[in-house]
Amino acid sequence: MNSRNQSLDVLRGIAILLVLGRHFNYFPLWRQAGWIGVDLFFVLSGFLISGLLFQEYKNTGKLDVRRFILCRGLKIWPSYYLLILATMLFYVFIARASEHPFPKHEVAVSALFIRNYFGADGFNFLAHTWSLAVEEHFYLLLPLLLLMLIRLRALRLIPWLFTLLAIGCLALRFWIPQTPFAWATHLRMDGLFAGVALGYLYHFRKKAFRWLTGHYALIICAVCIAPAFVLQPESRFMQTAGLSLLMIGFTFLVAWSVVRSSSNVPTHLLARIGFYSYSIYLWHFLFSRLFNMFFPVSLIGFLTGISGAIVCGSAAACMIEVPVLTLREHWLPSLSKPLIYAVPRRPVSSEGNKSHHRRPLPSLGAQRNFGFEKTVKFELLLNRRRLRLHTKS
Repeated sequence: MNSRNQSLDVLRGIAILLVLGRHFNYFPLWRQAGWIGVDLFFVLSGFLISGLLFQEYKNTGKLDVRRFILCRGLKIWPSYYLLILATMLFYVFIARASEHPFPKHEVAVSALFIRNYFGADGFNFLAHTWSLAVEEHFYLLLPLLLLMLIRLRALRLIPWLFTLLAIGCLALRFWIPQTPFAWATHLRMDGLFAGVALGYLYHFRKKAFRWLTGHYALIICAVCIAPAFVLQPESRFMQTAGLSLLMIGFTFLVAWSVVRSSSNVPTHLLARIGFYSYSIYLWHFLFSRLFNMFFPVSLIGFLTGISGAIVCGSAAACMIEVPVLTLREHWLPSLSKPLIYAVPRRPVSSEGNKSHHRRPLPSLGAQRNFGFEKTVKFELLLNRRRLRLHTKS
């Protein structure tokens, strides 16, 4: 993808609205099924993050793991640790007046991104950070795995590795004694790697990817997520096979969405909410707990609470996340932009001062019969050639 895909921002918007409906209590069905928004986030994250790494590999022929982790850190850490600081201050100045002890343990495990293993229930405002811990573990594991596969020239094994991982996670969810929710990384990594497998098909197996994008994908998605609207989220089925069904359904939904676009007002609004979804997710839990303490359950209260959480999260994004990302782009320019489309085809002067248009390079679409390694090398050569010509001009 050579620009931000609005359809994926729409899915982010849908995911965060599902989560908000879960934590602002009014509509029973929304509250029951809203938790599946996190599973949609997992598949989206796997697809998008792996896409950055796949594109970097196609552009440069290698992966810079340290650079990747630093870039992800500049995206995640500033807003995240500010939330933890704000939560600590809230406990010091407000919660103690209500005779709630300062939750040292919760702050510590959240700060270390291990709340999904060592967190506890009770009066706290950091319970939602379990999902961020799963994603942080994924950010550390994925580039190392891809680096190993690249060195072994075995990227083509990604779909098979995902299949084994999905079976393994499902087996572990059945085998491990049930807790209210399966939050541990080794129980939820299949959703993220479903996105990775989808990203691999998108970047290297276009024909196989297109098989997932038909309108039947919406039917498959609807069938897979339907149990979440009928069964309680804590049920044994939803925390075992139900999570696998959500993973399958949302994989088809992402594939269907990535090749489509829409320009109406609702999708623009959802895309804007999705653009700020990370900060909204970070701050909504604290906001919802405070809001629910002081306002009765009502439709007006529900709409006001969700609107307030969106405004609060968007404002935090504009003040913290966006400026940091701007600096990041200045310090660490992206290596994952599709360079093959980055060089403008403009007239250049020859030695005889005669202007002419540069001859178009062969289209990658004509290289469908190339093997995987040949295709990557071909793209890399094209990128280098364009950069040399652009530099000379």
